[in-house]
Amino acid sequence: MPLREARNMVSSRRKIGAGILIVAGLVALIIPFLFAPNVQHATTPPPPPGGNNHGGGGGTTPPCTMNCAASTDNEPPQTTIQLTGRLSWPRNDVHYYYPNFTITLHAVDDENLSSIILNDTGYVSTFHVHGLASTEQTTITVNGLHKLSYYSIDQAGNKETAHQSIVGLSKPDLSDLKNLIANSGVDNAGIKNALTVKVETAQDQLARNQPPNALNALAKQLAALEEKHGLIHAQVDQMLMIISAITGK
Repeated sequence: MPLREARNMVSSRRKIGAGILIVAGLVALIIPFLFAPNVQHATTPPPPPGGNNHGGGGGTTPPCTMNCAASTDNEPPQTTIQLTGRLSWPRNDVHYYYPNFTITLHAVDDENLSSIILNDTGYVSTFHVHGLASTEQTTITVNGLHKLSYYSIDQAGNKETAHQSIVGLSKPDLSDLKNLIANSGVDNAGIKNALTVKVETAQDQLARNQPPNALNALAKQLAALEEKHGLIHAQVDQMLMIISAITGK
C-alpha cells in the first residue's frame, strides 16, 4: 500500500474514533436528564420585618385584631384617695382646708390600668394611665363644698365601683377656732374657759367692726400652754394657723 494511502486511512480512522467518543459523551450527558425525576426546589420565604421578640430581634408583636382570645381579666382596679393641705380642720362633720388642697389618687390593678376618673361636684377629670399602679394629683382652689367621686378602669374594661368623699375649701372663722378649743385635749376646765372667752371677745370686736385684738392675747396663751395640760403641739399649731388666717398676719 502506498504511504500516502496508508496515512489517509489512519487519519480517517482517527476522525471516526474521535466522532464516536464525542457522540458517546453527549449520550452520557443527555440520558440522566431523560430519566431524572421532575424536582422543584423549595424556596424559603423571607422573615417578617422587625424580627421577633426572642433574643434581640427588637420587633414587637402586632396587636390582635381578628379572632382574638377572650381576656381572662375580670378583676377591677382598686383606687385610694389622699387629701392634703397646709391648714385643715373639721366643720360640721366635714373636713375643710385652706387656702387650697391637693387630691392624690392611687390606683392598682392585677393586669394593666387604663384610666382614673375623678368627678368633683360634676366636673369630670380623666387621667389616662397604664401599668400595674399609677398615681395622679390635682390641686383644688375653688371655695365651697366638694363632692368627690372617683374610680378606675383597666385595659380589659373592668370598672371599679365609684368611691365617694366630701371635703370643703374655705377660710376659717372664729367659730371654727372656738370648736377646736372645745374639742381639744385641754384637761383643765378653767384654762379651756379662758381660751374660749378670748375667742368670744374677738367675735364681739368683729361685730363692732373693730380689729380682733383679743386674738393676739389668745395666741400668746396658746404658745405658753404648748405640751401642757393636755394641749399637744399639733393642736396649738393648728389653732395658731387659724388665727393667722383670720387676722391675715
